[in-house]
Amino acid sequence: MCPGPLASLIACLTLGVVTVGVPAHAQIVSGMLTIAAVLSLAATASAQTAESDVNVAAIGDFVVHESDLDSWWRAHEAASYARVRQDWYDGRRKALDAVLGDFLLQREAASRGLSVEHLLAAELPKRVAPVTDDEIRQMYERSLPLPGGMSFDQVKPMATTYLQQQHLDDARARFVGELRTSAHIAIRLEPPRQPVAIADVDQARGLASAPIQLVEFSDFECPYCKQLEPVLTRLRDKYGDRLRLVWKDFPLPIHSQARGAAEAARCAGDQGHFWEYHDLLFANQQSLAPDDLKRHASTMKLDLGQFAACLERGLHRADVTADLEEGTRQGIEATPTVFINGRAVIGAQPFDVYEKLIQEELSR
Repeated sequence: MCPGPLASLIACLTLGVVTVGVPAHAQIVSGMLTIAAVLSLAATASAQTAESDVNVAAIGDFVVHESDLDSWWRAHEAASYARVRQDWYDGRRKALDAVLGDFLLQREAASRGLSVEHLLAAELPKRVAPVTDDEIRQMYERSLPLPGGMSFDQVKPMATTYLQQQHLDDARARFVGELRTSAHIAIRLEPPRQPVAIADVDQARGLASAPIQLVEFSDFECPYCKQLEPVLTRLRDKYGDRLRLVWKDFPLPIHSQARGAAEAARCAGDQGHFWEYHDLLFANQQSLAPDDLKRHASTMKLDLGQFAACLERGLHRADVTADLEEGTRQGIEATPTVFINGRAVIGAQPFDVYEKLIQEELSR
């Protein structure tokens, strides 16, 4: 499939990769079923090798097994190990959703005495939003410059057809989603999980017994971490005692003030004001120099002498280092990185991404 930008679409059309006018799901459905079949075979093979732990090399009596490779990979290249595991799961989950969606459409069509094509012809028009001129204009402007300096009028018919197809695919996805809500689907495909070590000194909000444990590796100087904060607040408001939020420091080397801010927040935490100070730091993200950290503390009900001594003696330096080491073991390369019951979510994703994953966990 071709990517969204108009320039790439034009290139794809030129090469004949996409047939405009043919539903995208129709173009990929056979491929998705093939992927599903391959993944099923691969999963079976993986299960079999897990039992026997295949011998992959030997030097005399020295034998190397597949499990040895995974152990080395996880220990020495944690980030790539985590990425590959997540990509593997995402590919299988995409295939699973496609197979389930096709089955639900076939079942619904059979219950009405229709073919799938006639079912979609009856249902999708009700759900398709019209393509607007603003939408076409935005797509055009985001794609500039275009090959050969193509004008808006030249690309408008092509962009319109492409966006209409996108809207049709979105309508199909919504219809399948409606069918899924009334179907009792048991998803047994297990996602990759990375158990995160939680220390007694880590700051947390919520009950330790909560069914959802959200561990956030964050950086007070990172703008994306600040962007995530309202999302986390919404999640806490929605799920209440069912969610526990644990903070982990992961000050990036590119942020010169982040480590000092992390230690200062822990010093405030010694006096029971971690989260209040945490909020102040994000609200004043451009003011995290040592004098700023003390000034922020002066606006709170803190023993300023104790706070200053904590900072000067570096009482929490080792705690921040421990978080950094734990994050590195988990393969973290960027902030924010969040683990929801061990399932990684990288970056300041929208609320819906976290909500969907939490709902999956609660339904297990």
